Amino acid sequence: MSVLQKLILRNGPNSSYPLVTAIDMIFAGIDTTGNTLGFLMYHLATNPDKQEKLQKECQSLGESLSVKSLNELRYLKACIQESNRLTPTIALNARLIAEDMILHGYQIPKNTLVTWSPMLFSEQFKDSEKFIPERWVENKKSFCPHAVRQFSHGPRMCIGKRFAELEMLIVVHKLMTNFEVKWVNEESLTISQVLLNVPDQSLKFQFKDLNI
Repeated sequence: MSVLQKLILRNGPNSSYPLVTAIDMIFAGIDTTGNTLGFLMYHLATNPDKQEKLQKECQSLGESLSVKSLNELRYLKACIQESNRLTPTIALNARLIAEDMILHGYQIPKNTLVTWSPMLFSEQFKDSEKFIPERWVENKKSFCPHAVRQFSHGPRMCIGKRFAELEMLIVVHKLMTNFEVKWVNEESLTISQVLLNVPDQSLKFQFKDLNI
């Protein structure tokens, strides 16, 4: 029995939850992890000092990762979060408020459509246009915890969150353990929006094998 079938049985045929979940799954399946990885590789390639710092962390854990060592990839997690802040694959989240509520001091009536985007929080970050992963290690308590929520939050959080996070950690660890990455395009990366945020040009990287 599929996930959608279980949702229909649990919530009833007239419930909107199965439909909303199906829409979320379609969005989540449109190269979201691939685009996120491409954006991150760009930021690392154009910030060699950050890449070197990440390489040292990844190499210190060796080729094989365990559950324990995954938890030790703190700087890699910060790099992913910073990349999501600068170039989010999901540019906007929207929710229809089911009941009257107060959010951060604002009275929001029932049936109001509320939208959220990490691009709205740039004023909270010093040197917001720069790729500085350290801000998520040293100063993350100084800004709103919801400033970057690539997978949304709460009961409607992305159902593939854990899988996507593990995939990113494993792939980037493998790359940073074995390669130095350089950006070889003449122009800086820019993005366009086609349902999701995507690179608007080919991603041309040069990989130097660190084991030679």
